Amino acid sequence: MHSWRAIYRFVRPYQAYLWAALAMLFGTTGLGLAGPYIQRQIIDQAILGGQRERLAPLLVALILASLGRGLFLYLRGYFQERVGQQVAFDLRGALYDHLQHLTPAYYARTYTGEIMSRVTGDVERLRQFVTSGAVDLLNSVLTFLLVTVVLFRMNVPLTLLSLSVSPLLGWVVLRFDRTIRPAWRSIERQAGALSTTIQESLSGVRVVKAFAREPFEVERFRRESQEFAQTQIQASRIWAHSFPQIDFLSGLSWVLLIGVGGWQVSAGRLTVGELVAFNGYLWSLIWPVRNLGWLINLFEQSRTASDRIMEILDAPVDIQSPAHPVHLQIQGRVCFEDVSFSYDGPATAVWEAGSTGAVLNGGGQRGRRSGTLHHFSLTVEPGQRVAIVGPTGCGKSTVINLLLRLYDPSEGRITVDGVDLRQLDLTEYRRQIGVVAQETFLFSTSVRENIAFGRPNATEEEVRQAARAAQADAFIEALPHGYETVVGERGVGLSGGERQRVALARAILVNPRILILDDPTSSVDAETEEAIQEVLKRFQEGRTTFIVAQRVTTIMDADWIVVLDQGRIVQQGRHPELMAQPGVYRQLFAGQLGLPAQPRPQEQGPAATLQPGPAGEVCSCR
Repeated sequence: MHSWRAIYRFVRPYQAYLWAALAMLFGTTGLGLAGPYIQRQIIDQAILGGQRERLAPLLVALILASLGRGLFLYLRGYFQERVGQQVAFDLRGALYDHLQHLTPAYYARTYTGEIMSRVTGDVERLRQFVTSGAVDLLNSVLTFLLVTVVLFRMNVPLTLLSLSVSPLLGWVVLRFDRTIRPAWRSIERQAGALSTTIQESLSGVRVVKAFAREPFEVERFRRESQEFAQTQIQASRIWAHSFPQIDFLSGLSWVLLIGVGGWQVSAGRLTVGELVAFNGYLWSLIWPVRNLGWLINLFEQSRTASDRIMEILDAPVDIQSPAHPVHLQIQGRVCFEDVSFSYDGPATAVWEAGSTGAVLNGGGQRGRRSGTLHHFSLTVEPGQRVAIVGPTGCGKSTVINLLLRLYDPSEGRITVDGVDLRQLDLTEYRRQIGVVAQETFLFSTSVRENIAFGRPNATEEEVRQAARAAQADAFIEALPHGYETVVGERGVGLSGGERQRVALARAILVNPRILILDDPTSSVDAETEEAIQEVLKRFQEGRTTFIVAQRVTTIMDADWIVVLDQGRIVQQGRHPELMAQPGVYRQLFAGQLGLPAQPRPQEQGPAATLQPGPAGEVCSCR
């Protein structure tokens, strides 16, 4: 019931429409009861009773009752649909808003296709119940009660006989409810799995084609689709088994009515008009019971949907701004003070060099467990450039995650200009950070909108200036529609180097105080790398810069280099002195420079590991 109470807050603003629908419900129910009564008068008085003068007025009354009932049904349907559509609109908005604020850890546990299934299919099923099910359920209960009273007033024995099958009919309906509920839950789960299969296959279509795995993906989709079909068939079997019983019992009530009622008419105990009216009322009574099966089915779908929706809305936002945040215009002094961190659970989304330019590894699907950090300390002064290197899984991506405050440290703290990140306004802080990743993510909008993503209110000239600074203006102007050219999903309409320059322009436009370069040139050719490196050198001036790289050419000019291995700092210093020493750094980059993995004796210099830089060093790691 928790999910229903939670969902009701989305219905509450539209209670006026619900009350209007309820008023129309009373109108349709009342006029529905008037119909059989008028038919009784027509038969007993105007036709069999010889009062022909009453036929026309009674027929007019019957027509007016039908027209009135039709009008009330139309208005009721409009008010119900209005509520349903508004609730669905608000629910989708709330879900999307909450999803935007959830941390990467949530997406590491939840498949993208599953989320899409809930935001679309589950919201639609809930809308159907709000639109039709709730008021129709009330209509069934109200009609059943009123018609039962009318029937007992007309003929108690005949009413008891006709309703004698109702307990059995109710039992069949309740049994249907118990069996259909798990079937619908299976359908919802399999729908999410099918959506995930489609999403993964289409997102990775280039990989699929590169490895000629189309037959495998087709077979994988066929299996999931077949499983989905089987769950639907299982639900259909339950329907097919239950509803013939409901039809039979409903028909049995009519047989009892005609048999006993006909005998009473022939015996003079019941008039023909009363029998016709009784038949009309009986069907008005049986129909709500028959309809109960459909309503229960709709209710179970919506209840399952509401549970799944609330699983998203109840997911905690682990990283958020404090109630009274510090508003800071960043100067750029960053301190990691004895920071330790480990990812919880076997799967965690991380900022990966080589990810799809997004915060999440794999675009929101389950990531792998990345390296942890142990007692990491680093002080970076404004305008300094620090490179963080190490083997895969050493923790360099974790440093970037923590700096972006995608996670909070398990121990220690991170400060910017002396203020703990946890005290800052999160949105304001992140808007002063620029990120250029290895494979930048571009939205399927125009080039101009992609560049202005961080500053949507930027003028046309500011966008062009940023593009010129990133050396992107020339190729953008050569596109079919210039800056208004739509680049396609994930930027597939552009080459790797072009996407990187658009990403650079996007970062330049926000004019960040802290710049993160996550291996931005590893996926481009040497000529493109040289052009991008030239832009990056100019862009880094005056900005605190963190560089994660696999190419030595990207980090050679860094003011300070921190070498990580298994989450710990094992070396630090400048490029020449690190290359002159045996260790992880030399092993990582010697091959790129054509040098042996171990330095020759004449190359070796003073140690450069784990000690603060001498006086005058621009950066230190403690």
